[in-house]
Amino acid sequence: MSRAQTAIEYLTSYGWMILIVVVVITALFAFGIFNPSSHVSNSCTMPASFSCQGISLAQNGGLYINLTQNTGDPINITAISCDATQSTRNAEVLTPPVYLGSGDNASFVMQCYTNSSTFSGTYGSVYHGYLIVNYTDLVSSFQYTSVGVVVAKVSANSIAVP
Repeated sequence: MSRAQTAIEYLTSYGWMILIVVVVITALFAFGIFNPSSHVSNSCTMPASFSCQGISLAQNGGLYINLTQNTGDPINITAISCDATQSTRNAEVLTPPVYLGSGDNASFVMQCYTNSSTFSGTYGSVYHGYLIVNYTDLVSSFQYTSVGVVVAKVSANSIAVP
């Protein structure tokens, strides 16, 4: 009888321990701990000519971004786009161009695209694309294109896109 009782206690102890481990792992999955997109933060990496101060992406694909220009000369931003393929086919031409003095910043709202369609995502989904800025240096009159990388998690319900 002693051996049977020891075996039953042994199985019961390990049974409770296994049950607790399963409950804890289930809770971790439910809270999204094992979901890689829950650990992604918004980022915008631009070449030295620009820096990003703020970024927000809505479910309708509207991207809000605040850019600071660091070229050293005053510039006119003539077009800007957000695209997954570095394409400028969906670029928003800014009429009139947005003037930025050296070190100035401006906020932009635009539609992000994936391939040939507008991006839309659920809350928490991640968009990876490119921010393409066309601008003219007002001192040299040369036209430039600056391409940066945008990684943004959908956070807002909607942003009105012009």
